Amino acid sequence: MPIKRVHSKLASTWLASMLFRPMESLYTRLSRDLFFHILVVAVVPALFMGIGVYYQFKVIVEQEQKQRLNWQMRHTQIAADRFLEEHMAALSLLFCSHSVEEFNDPKRLQHIFTKLKQEYPNFIDLGLVDSTGRQNTYDGPYKLLGRNYLGEEWFQDVMVLGTFISDVFFMKHHQIPHLLMAVKSPSTGKGGFWVIRATINSEVLDHIAGAMNWGDEDDTFILNNRSILQNTSRFHGSVLNSYYMPMHETAQHVVWTEEIEVLTHEEKPRTNKAAVIYTSLQNKNWTLTHIQPYSEMQ
Repeated sequence: MPIKRVHSKLASTWLASMLFRPMESLYTRLSRDLFFHILVVAVVPALFMGIGVYYQFKVIVEQEQKQRLNWQMRHTQIAADRFLEEHMAALSLLFCSHSVEEFNDPKRLQHIFTKLKQEYPNFIDLGLVDSTGRQNTYDGPYKLLGRNYLGEEWFQDVMVLGTFISDVFFMKHHQIPHLLMAVKSPSTGKGGFWVIRATINSEVLDHIAGAMNWGDEDDTFILNNRSILQNTSRFHGSVLNSYYMPMHETAQHVVWTEEIEVLTHEEKPRTNKAAVIYTSLQNKNWTLTHIQPYSEMQ
């Protein structure tokens, strides 16, 4: 009888089913059990460990990015405060280094202003105002000689506070954003006093705030206490446009919050969740604000 036929005959018997099939089932179970043991002992822990390492790395990266942004906010805040402080100090120094008689002399005032602009080129004009609000002398591009400021809010404030820094504004028929600064002299007897009034080109605020815009969708801007932009924003309007954002009235530290931002692009707008960071300036009631989409932080 051929061997194949013998093997086929034996395989069909009850004895063969007892000898071979249990052995086949045993190997199958062993293979299956071994696979699941390897899966449980090696693969699953490695998978969970990989997920844990990923999220841990993500947290570390986000913390580093937050620390970098905090440092940038502080640096930008200091730069903006220093800009205001230095220009105000320059005006205050004029009262110490020059007499009122010099300021009242148009030629001497022109010489003083020329020297001032050499050190601080952002100054636009300079003038002397008496205690009645009248501008006695003036050097600059505008026709302000003889103008009376007695009813102006800034003049009332400088009489009480001694110094004044305005919000950004536009002069009539001029498209350069201005800041007004004023310093009151000590009393000269009989209640008389003098005020040095100057305006400054505030476009430098665009450069100070814009230094934080590293990403394509970053936006840094300055708001006054009425939520009006003091510099040109990349995506939220030009200077003097309104942009409301709920914030603490005074934030001496860098504050993080979140909101849904609609970022306007040249092609199309899109809605994106963003990190909003803000802090208050020291020398003016302004809030430095930075908005960064979360897509750039991941």
